[in-house]
Order: sequence, then structure tokens, then C-alpha cells
Amino acid sequence: MASTYSQYRLALIQTGTESGQWGDITNANLGSASAGVYQGIEQAIGGKATVTFSSTTATLTWTDSSSAQDARALYLDLDGTPTGAAELVLPATQKAYIVKNGTTGGFAVTVKTAAGSGVAIPNGKTMWVYNDGTDVVTAIDNLPSGTTIGGSSIGTGSVTSVAVSGGTTGLTTSGGPITSSGTITLAGTLAVANGGTGVTSSTGTGSTVLSNSPTLVTPALGTPSSATLTNATGLPISTGVSGLGTNVATALAVNVGSSGAFVTNGGALGTPSSGTLTNATGLPLTTGVTGTLPVANGGTGRTSLTSNNVILGAGTSQVGFVAPGTSGNVLTSNGTTWVSSAPAGGGGGAVVQSLTFTKSAGQTFSTSSEVSVSSWSATPSITISSASNRARATLYIPLYITATSGTTTAVIVRIKSGGTEYGVAYPLVDSQGATWATTVTLIAELSASSGTKTFDVTLQNASANIQTEINLSSGPTYLILEEIAP
Repeated sequence: MASTYSQYRLALIQTGTESGQWGDITNANLGSASAGVYQGIEQAIGGKATVTFSSTTATLTWTDSSSAQDARALYLDLDGTPTGAAELVLPATQKAYIVKNGTTGGFAVTVKTAAGSGVAIPNGKTMWVYNDGTDVVTAIDNLPSGTTIGGSSIGTGSVTSVAVSGGTTGLTTSGGPITSSGTITLAGTLAVANGGTGVTSSTGTGSTVLSNSPTLVTPALGTPSSATLTNATGLPISTGVSGLGTNVATALAVNVGSSGAFVTNGGALGTPSSGTLTNATGLPLTTGVTGTLPVANGGTGRTSLTSNNVILGAGTSQVGFVAPGTSGNVLTSNGTTWVSSAPAGGGGGAVVQSLTFTKSAGQTFSTSSEVSVSSWSATPSITISSASNRARATLYIPLYITATSGTTTAVIVRIKSGGTEYGVAYPLVDSQGATWATTVTLIAELSASSGTKTFDVTLQNASANIQTEINLSSGPTYLILEEIAP
């Protein structure tokens, strides 16, 4: 084998080497006998290589071999689909290249060395460039007159008159036509259709805003004739909306539930300054009403009532009271109002005091023995304050009587005090199987004397053929004890 290679990587045979191989090596350096195959010097003189881009960079390198390789070819045909402006990086070796940018995507390709800036070849164009071993430069920067490129001839000539018109651009010209030398001056406003703005002045700062999806930064729109704010945000209620009622804008800016805010369905009213509840329902009296209900609206005009006092009407004014006064006083009229005063002397029979005792449970009597009525609210008794006063007992007792056999029979109801009978009643039932519901009213009065008088109520079936029940379902049982003045 050769021990060294040239800059284009052709084999250099050393003295005393490659015995019997000189012919083969020399032929490989010159070219190839196969049709369409270019290698060695032939490839450098007129060979073509295709370089395919799959990204934005393709790099050619040398290989120590006279066989065909892309870096040695004269004509480089670039294809593939780069993802942007691309670069073809060549080895830093002096060599001329014809380069065609036939890539897809419309991007330019810059032909350069790794350390150079290179020459940009526009998409679809072919250029002759030269690698000077440091960078890639254009190989031709001047063409003689008459040279034809792309069907057009490059030449020299002269004109006798040049005139310029603004056409439909909105621009005007002055200074033309020029017949030898001079200056054409443009004036006017370039129309939007020709790439201008159509105006000679503008407000604000920043970039020009185009029609599709622009982003405006703090613009002042003035007063447009119309606008659609479907996706607009940040509109200030206080200054950005008109036509609202009084204080509506202020209320819209307040959080719901705070003072001055609108009330949502089911929300709390807070403390409104006024309101009309003509058709309102469900207002709780304990927590929903304040103040004192006057007499004119069915109230008393007072916030409290004194215990055990008698209420007196006063027209539409707040009610008055009569206090009990001294023990034994009675409520009397003085012709104008009611007062608490001592009972008048004489045989008026005024009630000095009155006590009421109630029966708290039912009771059934199935025997002919005399039995006391039990379960009073308290032991029935009254204290007579004066020896001239009498004790009176009034009994209201509902009974339910059933005859089990026999004919006419009765129940005996007694009021007793100190074991002495002072009142008796005989409700009757007159046939077997009959029932009778009745309320017995019985009054008993003791002789005048002072001191505590204790009373008892007893029931006795006249025979064993009846059953008697205190019937609380027909009403309560009362025993009213009174101190009667003479």
C-alpha cells in the first residue's frame, strides 16, 4: 500500500514500495474504467455528488482512498428537507465547487468551512464557489458584458430620459423626467394596499398592529362606533359601563355579603336602611322584629309586664297596671278606673281571698265505702284572717257513672272539713247497664271563725252495684276555697 496521500486523498507511491501494484494504483488515481463511475482525478475535474439534508447541517470529510467521495466532487447537488436555514460544512482544503441548492422547504444553504462564515446559496439557485482552505467565497464577482444567465444577457447601454410615477401607491414624485442626471423626490402617503399605513401620523408607541389576532398593550380606544367584548376582561364597572341605575355601579363593585352589595337569591339582606315587607312571610318574632309593638297595632306599648298586676287599658297609649296592694284587697271601680282597695264593711259578702286546687289524675271507685279524692295539686286549705269571715268551698267534679245491676241507685259526693260534712250531693243512675256522664257542682260554707281550714272531698257509691270514675276527659276537677267577708 501507499504510505501517504495527497490533499484530494490520491495515493502517493513511495520509492521501493507497491511492487507490482503501480499500474493499479495509478489507474485508480486517474479514474475508473466503469461507465458513469467517477473517482480520483476524474471526480475532482467533473464528478457529481448528491448531498441529502435531514436536519439543518450536513458535513463532508476526506477519506484516504482514491475511491469516489463527496468532498472530491466538482458538482454538489443538495437535496433533502432541512428544518430551517441550513449549512454545508466542507473540509478546509483549497478546491472549487459548483453547488446547487435543490432542497425542499425554501431555505437558503450556507456553504462554509468549520471556522468560516461562507456563502449563502438561495433556494433553487446554483453558484460557483471556491474553498480557499480557510473559508468558502464566491468564485466569480464580475461577468463581461453580453454574458447570458438564465436566458438574460448582461450588457451596457444608455437611456435618454427616465420618468417616475407613484401610480396607485398614494405617493407623488417630482424632479422627473431625468435626461442626464438629477434627483427624483417622493412625497405623499403610501397606501396600505402598497405596504404603507395610509396615515402621516400616529399615536402611542410600540409595534404596528395587524388585523388578525393582535395584542394591544394599554391602548386608548377613544369612542368606537361599535365593539364586541365577548372575551374582554378587566372592564371597570364604575367607568366602563353606562346606562346603569343610581348606585348600581357602586353595588356591583362590592362583594356579595358585604355592606352595599347586591343580594343574591338565598343570600342575607344584612341591615338595609329601609324595606317594605307587605308580602313577606316567615318572619320570626323573637329574632326578626325589634322595637315595641304599640297598642294601635295590637301590642301593649310596653317591653315588660309587672308580675301579678292587673292590666288596665289606656286607649291608644301604653297599658297601665293595678298592683295587688295589701293582702285582702279587692279590685273596685272608683267610677273612672279600677283600683286595689280594702273591702267595704257590712254584709257585702266580698271575697277577701280565693284559692283554687285541681285534680291531677283520674280515679275510679268500685266500692260502696266512702273514699277520699286524692292527687290534688296541693292539700286544699285556706287561712281565714278574721273571726268574722267565713270559709266557702266550691267543687266542680266531672263524673262517669255506670250501673252494673239493680235499678235506681246513686253516688254520694261530700265536702268535709275537720271530719265534718258541710255539703253533699246525690247524682243518680236509674237502671242496670245505664251510664251517666255529669259534672257535679257543690258548695259548702263553714261558720265564721279565723284560722286554717283544711278541706277534703269524698265519694261513696250508694250500693256495690255501680262504678264511679272521675272523668278528666270531660274537663278538670276544681276545688275553690274562698274567704268571705261579712
